[in-house]
Order: sequence, then C-alpha cells, then structure tokens
Amino acid sequence: SEVAGFGTAGPFPRLQERLAQLSLAPRAVWTAYYMMGGTLNIAGLLWEPCAMLALLQLHLVRRIYESVYVTRFSMTRREHPLTVCVGAFFYVLLGPSFALEVHSARLRSGNASGGTHTVDDEFSTPTLAAFLSVLAFVAANVAQHLIHVELAQLRAPEKQALHMQSRNQAVTPSVTNYYGVPQGRMFRYVSCCPHYSC
Repeated sequence: SEVAGFGTAGPFPRLQERLAQLSLAPRAVWTAYYMMGGTLNIAGLLWEPCAMLALLQLHLVRRIYESVYVTRFSMTRREHPLTVCVGAFFYVLLGPSFALEVHSARLRSGNASGGTHTVDDEFSTPTLAAFLSVLAFVAANVAQHLIHVELAQLRAPEKQALHMQSRNQAVTPSVTNYYGVPQGRMFRYVSCCPHYSC
C-alpha cells in the first residue's frame, strides 16, 4: 500500500517499516484534523468573537462534511505518522493563532485610541472592504467545494469500471485507485491544484 511521505528505500529501512505499520487511514486523519481545528476555533470564537473566526469555522465545518461524505480516498493510501503529527500541529494552532492575533489587534486599537475597543465597534459600521472580503470568501469556498466534488467523481465506480474495461482488466467493486485527469470547471484555467488556489 502507498504511504504518504514514505519511500521504500532509505538509510533506515527498519524504522521506515515500523512507521509504515503505524500509518493511518486518510479519511480518519483528515476528518480529525478539521474536527480538532473546528473545536479549538470555537474556543477562539468564545474568547474573541470576530467575523474572521466565524468564517474559518464555516470553512472547517464544510471540510469535515467533505472529508466524511464527498472525498473518495484511495483504499490503499495511508498517512505517515510524522505527516499526521505535522498536520495535527497546524490545525491545533490555526484557530488559536487567529484568535490571539485578533486579541492583540484589539488591544493595540484600544490603546491607540485611548479607550477600549469592543466587538460591537467592528460590526456596527461594515465597510466595503469587509463586504468584498466576505463575498470573496464565500465564492472561494463554493468553488473549492465544487472542485472537490469533481475530484471525487473521478474515483466514481462507473469511471473506474470504464478504466478497467479499457485495459481489459476484470472489474471489481473494490477498485478505487483509478484517478482520471480532471477536465472541468477551473481545471481548464488553473493548471495546478485549483482547489488550493481557492
């Protein structure tokens, strides 16, 4: 089976073999990343309520949904334990780092004006820039979701069956490794990873 971040050769083959035994299924790993990030982001929202953290929470909830119901992971792929640690580190720090930055900015703003800065100050006078930022966020999230759906459809059973038949191979229900070249939506205009460009 393929393990992300693993080669079969290297200076420590025994260590690599043991780490490969600790590898995890990608659906569980990615769902856990987003759940950790979402849980800690909620804590950040309770500490420093702001639009940025609310939008991040919407994004994380969408990614949990996609990890569970949309994404079709390869049945043979496994996530390397060191990669899992790096990903967990990122998502554990994501929400709290934004919340801390918001808190620091509010303290600086309050000190600069000689008074206190409240959450109501941010939402009482929405700006054109804030409106356009939220609109861009929503558009990017919708586009990213549509791209994830398209990528998942490339692993759809009927596409896999056609691929196997074209190679004169027996079609089995468990075949999930065929992955065609994406053709639609933004793949026509962004040659590399449009789902990350969103």
